[in-house]
Order: sequence, then structure tokens, then C-alpha cells
Amino acid sequence: MKKIRFLPCLAIAALAVPAVLSTQAHAKDYPVKPVKIVVPFAAGGGADQLARLIALHWQTTLGTPVIVDNKTGGNTVIAAEYVARAEPDGYTLLLTTGSTMAVTPSLYARLPYDAQKSFTPVGQVSQVPFFLTVPASGGITSVADLIAKAKAKPGAISYASAGSGTTGHLAFELLGRTAGFEAIHVPYKSYAAAIPDLVTARVSALIADIPVIGSQLKSGQLRALATTGKNRSPFLPQVPTLAESGVAGFDMSVWFGVFAPAGTPPQVVARLNAELQNFLNSNTGKEKFNAIGHNPAPSTPEALSTLVKTEAEKWGKVIRDAGIKPD
Repeated sequence: MKKIRFLPCLAIAALAVPAVLSTQAHAKDYPVKPVKIVVPFAAGGGADQLARLIALHWQTTLGTPVIVDNKTGGNTVIAAEYVARAEPDGYTLLLTTGSTMAVTPSLYARLPYDAQKSFTPVGQVSQVPFFLTVPASGGITSVADLIAKAKAKPGAISYASAGSGTTGHLAFELLGRTAGFEAIHVPYKSYAAAIPDLVTARVSALIADIPVIGSQLKSGQLRALATTGKNRSPFLPQVPTLAESGVAGFDMSVWFGVFAPAGTPPQVVARLNAELQNFLNSNTGKEKFNAIGHNPAPSTPEALSTLVKTEAEKWGKVIRDAGIKPD
């Protein structure tokens, strides 16, 4: 009986060996056909622009066509599932924000993939600084002012976001918990819809990036109190960090990364990562990224994997403690 049970296992293993050897052989010749970068956002947006910059670079260095495929919808779940189910051969990749890997899993009870098991990190791409902003006419001139007002009169401070569970919502929730105050969340359908009410002080504050608030900052309608990242932003170097403003340990930046399906051959991942880091470290890469408001953030696959785990723990706790549910 033992032999009868054992023989099928040998047969299955024997069938699996050629498949593994075939994958390894193809990996040595990589790439031999077009590579697809799947983006969960619409064409023309920040993620799409990043993907097209990388596609152009990889197309030159890899010597094969690199196509950008925009698969929108489902709060990035549709695109992520598509890549998670793709052949793990390095020809289908996902370029997305940290929210896909570190926030969405805590917002939704069920996902058609495991954010930390269904993907192989290729490398981080960039970071986008966010800023705590207030109406210039609202009388708040510093982070200390905002916190003092919020603590003195609960409910006096309200903040806008582009919806529950979005970056602006989670960042302000984290700020309130870190600094020890409560504020009223006012969700909008988009950042664009929130700006008029922020400018006229119908809401007290907003955490957003330069593309959202840039024109109002230049016109003097809004005031940037602090940046949410660990370091000051080169785009607004005069604006202090939240940590410098008295909120010790606060660090929040939106980041983008490239991921492949789990099981992608290590040599393929290493090749993609090396070419990506070369581009991000080059003067050309830095200039092109800065032109669209991004800071290049090259990393190893291992570093990106650690980042995903750390961010998932941080934002998962914020979401659970605040009882945040998606719209």
C-alpha cells in the first residue's frame, strides 16, 4: 500500500520538474516578448505617467516592447487580481501605490488575492509628499495653532478628504491620534470637489499633494503648514515636516512600487530591479520624475517587501482603531 501511494507522488514530481526547468530556461533568455505594465488608474494620471517613463526606459534597456495597460476600477483590486493571476514569467507587472498592498487589505474583508503572498516585489519607484494645508483666511498659521484649537474645542476642526479610506482621510486620522486631538471628517467625492470649501474655510484643513493644492498655494488662497514625510520636500523646502512642527515620529508619504506575480524567477526580478534602479539613480530619471512631482526612491525587492509589511501594520491599526469602512 505504501508503494501504491508513493508512486503517484513520484509521477507528479516528475511532471513538475520539466515545468520548473522550462521556466528557468526562459528566465535566462528574458525578455523574448513584450512586457506589460498594468496600472490600476486612468491614463494621464500620476501612476500612468510613472509607468510610461519606466516603460520607455525598459523598452530601451531590455530591448523589447513595453506596454502600459490601464485597468481601472474596484479601488485597484481589478488590476491587482489580474496581475496576481498572470503567468509568473516577468511579462506581466503591476505598478501601483502603497494603498493597494498596505491599505486595501484592511479595508475589505475579502480580496481575490493576498497582498503579501500573491506578488513578488520588484522595487520601489517613487514617493509623493503630502502637505497639511489650511485656508489662508482661516486664522491658523501653524500646526501648533491647529492642534491647540482642536484640543480647546472638540469639533472645532474639520478636515476634507476624497472619501473614506483614502490617503487624505487616513493621514489626518493618524495625525489626530498621534497628536492627541479629534477632528470631524468631511468626505467628498474627489479632491477637486473639496477645494472650494477649503478655500472658503467651510472646512478647516486638508492633507493632499501638490497637484491638488499647488495652484491655490501659489495664489495665496491656501497655506501649507507642514509636509507629512520624514524629510522636507524639495518642491516646498521652506515648509517644515510635521515632526519638526512638534508631532514627533510622524511619517507618511505616498509611495509607488512595481510588483510581479508570486513565483517570478529571481533572475528576472533582479534584471528588472537593476534596470529600474539605474534609471531612478540617473540624472535623467531624477529630472523626469521631479517634473511630475515625484521623488525617485530606488530600492531592492527585499526593501520593498519590508516596506509593504511595515505599512500594512501601521495603516491596518489606524483603520481598525478608527473603524474606517470604504465608501
